[in-house]
Order: sequence, then structure tokens, then C-alpha cells
Amino acid sequence: MTGYDRENLGRNCTTIKNANQMLIVEEIRRNGQMSRSDLAKKLQLSNPSVSKNIEDLERRNIIKTTGSAITEVGRRPIMLHFNKDCGCVGAINFSHSDGVRVCLANMDGEPFELAHFETNTPINKKMVDWSIETLHTLLKKYYIRRGELRCICIACPGVVDPHDGNLVFALRFEGYDSLDFKDVFFKEFNVPVLVKNDMNLAASGEHSFGVGKGFSNLMYINIGLGIGSGLILNDQFFEGTYGFAGEMGVVETPPAQGHSYDIATDDAFKLLNHEISLYAMTNHIVKRFDDGEPTWLRERVQKSEEITVELIIEAVKNNDPLCCEIVKNSARMLAKLLVNINQILDLGLFIIAGLIAQFGEIYLNEIRKRFSQTLLYSNVRIAFGELGDLAATYGAIELASKTAISMLVEQYSERDA
Repeated sequence: MTGYDRENLGRNCTTIKNANQMLIVEEIRRNGQMSRSDLAKKLQLSNPSVSKNIEDLERRNIIKTTGSAITEVGRRPIMLHFNKDCGCVGAINFSHSDGVRVCLANMDGEPFELAHFETNTPINKKMVDWSIETLHTLLKKYYIRRGELRCICIACPGVVDPHDGNLVFALRFEGYDSLDFKDVFFKEFNVPVLVKNDMNLAASGEHSFGVGKGFSNLMYINIGLGIGSGLILNDQFFEGTYGFAGEMGVVETPPAQGHSYDIATDDAFKLLNHEISLYAMTNHIVKRFDDGEPTWLRERVQKSEEITVELIIEAVKNNDPLCCEIVKNSARMLAKLLVNINQILDLGLFIIAGLIAQFGEIYLNEIRKRFSQTLLYSNVRIAFGELGDLAATYGAIELASKTAISMLVEQYSERDA
């Protein structure tokens, strides 16, 4: 065997070892605790292979074990636990309409503290500086020593290049085209920095900590004044080639049946954002209010300019026919799109989140009706998100944790090689 062959053989063995150890760590994290035998069965690895890898991970302080004990029914097996204190991670969420959130968490996704900078202005350098200062403050407050912060993940609204983390398009950021998040935070904390789209991270947050637990393939749709979405495929969030995956708001909707239009200009096509967002619903209701249609809203306002999203939500809860009709029409239009998406991706769950969730079951039921009409999709679940505004923050925590664990495994493997 040549030296070249030995080198590649060693590299391949290390790669397989790292992959197996990541599978072991993630399975233990997912289940809370496991025995060696259960782990071997679940991952289809031999008992000697599992034991050897566990010894390695335990030596590195990534996995801990609890001793066996004699009970009335025999000896209790040694249980394996993930050491959630083998470091910590930071999460910065710039996606909120009411400001910025900074979180410090352990390696199992449990937050030490969540700080909030409240503002309704576009994201600017002042907020970036505040997030850096706040993370430094949290590290000191919880006595995190140098080197124990393993990774930082930043959630950003807009299009993020999946390869280098640069913002491609982000209107909510002042000077986004000249802002290098990775460089700014790396210089401050000297740890790996990840920058990802907020909707992708929100999908990941619901997948790991919310209603999406147990689903390998799902779609997260956030509807407020605009529309955003994220995809989880095979337990990983999907960004696409250029980072545009999940940009549902700019999907074009076809004209209504029987409507004539100019093919050359496509002037009858409208963006989904202009059809089913809360902004679009409000415009539809305002127009019909001005046309003189009866509505519960007339008990609350004199002029259409006074109609707000909050009043529309209240009107729906009071079974106002006009507002309920508009909300149901919006849900039906979304349902058609989701059914078409499911034809391609075959998902198990669609998560509806954002302000739209305040309409309650009246919205979800319209989407469920559409899916129930197709036998193949009758088992697809439609549900509201569970994490609310914190979904992207938890997604950032999870991605930072997984990245940090992977780096720990690879780091020690390189030392041992």
C-alpha cells in the first residue's frame, strides 16, 4: 500500500468516525437519554462500535453516563446523556418588526437569557452595536470563559447567500450591501459566525422545538403584512442554490377563471403578497367598506382609514360575514398553492405562523378542507406554529449548537489522528 493510499484511508476512517459520532450525539440529544443497546439498534451500528465511540465522546466531555444500579428487576442499564454544558452558543435575531433579540443558550438549546432591543425603525449600525455589547454582557453575567462560546448564528430578513452568508437583498437593513455580519461578529468574539434567512431558521426552530418535532419534511409559512416561508427537507432546512428557496411572497398568482389578460405583459398576474397577506386582506375589506357593504366594523369606525388589522381580527371573532369571507378566500388561495407545492415535495406538515394565526381555526379549516379533498394528502397535517416570534431565535440556537458539536467532534478527531 502506498503512502498516498494510507493517507486517504486514514482520512476516510476519520470521516466515518466523525459521521458516526455526530449521529450518536444527535440521537441522544433528540431522546434526552439512551442506553448503548438502544442506540446501537436505532442507528444500526454494532455494539462494539457504539461503545468505542461513546468512550471517545465521554473522554471529550461531550457525552456523560449515569452508573448502573441493582433494582428489584435486575441491573439498570447505563444511560447516556448529552453534556449540555460543554459550551454555549449565541443567537442574534434581526427579523422582528419590533426590534432585535439576543440570546445566550447552552448546547442543548436551553436559553440562559433573552434580551430585547425594542424599536420599529429599520435595522442600523446602532442595533448591530447593541447586539454585540449585549452578548458580551451576557457572557460576563453567566461567567462564560473565553473559548466556551462555540458559535454564533444570526437570523436576517431578506435573501442571504447560502455560501458566504452575505446579504443579497434586505430592505429592512440600512446599508445592507456594505455590512459583513460574519466579519463584524468574528472580530468581536473569535468564533464561527453563521448568517441565515430568518424564515429558514424559524422553520428549523419549529422543527426542533415546536410543532414540527417528529416531522422530517415540512414547510413553515409566516403571514403578516407580508409573507415568508422556509422549508425543512430530510431534517435539514433547504436554502436552494442562490438562497431564494421559500420566497413565497413573490410567487405569481394566475388570473381568475374567465378573466382576459394580455399575455405579452402578464398584467393580470399578481404577487401572492398582494393577494393573501394581511395588508392585502385589509385593502379588500376597505374597498368593500367604501362600497357600502354591511359589516360589524361600522360599529367601531366611521371611515375606512380607521380600519386596522386588530379590528379585522376582532370582527372575525365576532363572526362578521364580510371579514370572514375575505379571510376564508385568502385561506383558499393559499391552500391551492400549498397543494401544488405538496405535489412536488410530498411534505408531512405545513405550519402557519405570524399574525394570521390570530384568526384561529376559521383560517386553518379552509386549508384542511382543500387537502381533505385529495385522498393522497388527507394525512398531511396543517397546524399553527407553537413558538411565535421566538421561532427564528430557536432555529438560530439549534443551528449554532449543531455546528458547534460538529466542530468539537472534528477538532478532537484531528488531535487524535
